[in-house]
Amino acid sequence: MRILAKSLALSLLLCGCLVADASDVVEIGSRLEMFVDHHLVERMENTRLKLQTPRDAGEVLTFDEPWEGPFVGYLTMIQNDGKYQLFYRGKTAMTRAGAPDETTGYAESADGIHWTRPDVGLHEVRETT
Repeated sequence: MRILAKSLALSLLLCGCLVADASDVVEIGSRLEMFVDHHLVERMENTRLKLQTPRDAGEVLTFDEPWEGPFVGYLTMIQNDGKYQLFYRGKTAMTRAGAPDETTGYAESADGIHWTRPDVGLHEVRETT
């Protein structure tokens, strides 16, 4: 009985969260938005949300710098001030997360295809900055 009551209370709470009024409208102006859920969509008629299948357009960035090591992951790309910025994690050895050999890499691109790694000169890693 307790579980049923908790489930019912949770269901009512969730239903209340899904009902929006005019004060809940999100103003996006002319900003581009990627519609991957129903958060910004009031209703859909004769349409559906569909993510397109990625297509392989070839290699655009090779992780081969000394500070990156053989293990690269956790790539995060953002678009900022008209350029794409890529932040990523490199590891020079197969060690635990947070080990001293972990590095953070940075690359940037104007078009998302041609990338450069600017010398930010923050730290020296394996005789590079």
